[in-house]
Amino acid sequence: AELEAIIPASGEVTSWDEDPADSPGPQLLTDPYAWINGGAVPFVDNGFEAVASETYVHSGNGWKLSLDVVKMATLAGAEAAFKATEWDQGTPP
Repeated sequence: AELEAIIPASGEVTSWDEDPADSPGPQLLTDPYAWINGGAVPFVDNGFEAVASETYVHSGNGWKLSLDVVKMATLAGAEAAFKATEWDQGTPP
């Protein structure tokens, strides 16, 4: 039921809005320590370039969802960084 609320089967996402406590629009960060201070080293060591970050709030129950799109120098560097942080939850296509 929670996943259905996050991504409805209809494909129409109407219950999520930008978090009003966050800056409007996505933030572009090029300093990895400003993005993820305690976990930046694996990204720095593997070619971190930038991240676009945005936080959304679900109007029905107050859930927060943060979306981070990370630009790394290479796919291999991205895979190494995500493995080092134990964020590797799948296999890239």
